[in-house]
Amino acid sequence: MKIVFDRETQIGVCDQDWESDYCSKPDNGEPWAIYAHTMAEFTHAQGMVKIEHRCFVRSGSEIAEFPSVRPDIALEVAPDSEEEALRMVEKLHDKFVDKAKQNAASVCAY
Repeated sequence: MKIVFDRETQIGVCDQDWESDYCSKPDNGEPWAIYAHTMAEFTHAQGMVKIEHRCFVRSGSEIAEFPSVRPDIALEVAPDSEEEALRMVEKLHDKFVDKAKQNAASVCAY
């Protein structure tokens, strides 16, 4: 499989009380930063793009899934060119970022 898109976007930072409900307290004392991540790759099956969206939190070297945003995996018909596929996935990433921000706002104070 050939990766055509791999991007993470920081969408917020959780306050110090957040981790007690979802994750262990980070050893470094830093707050958890929230990221939306999208990776897309052409599949071995000709003409398809596999797109994976997930949301995670990071504090220093510690990483954990962000439970209020469900991961999403989709197969899309690949556009005619890699450039068109890239534009399509960028738009899907932007939509996922917006959705993740809305869900994160209900859990964390920024």
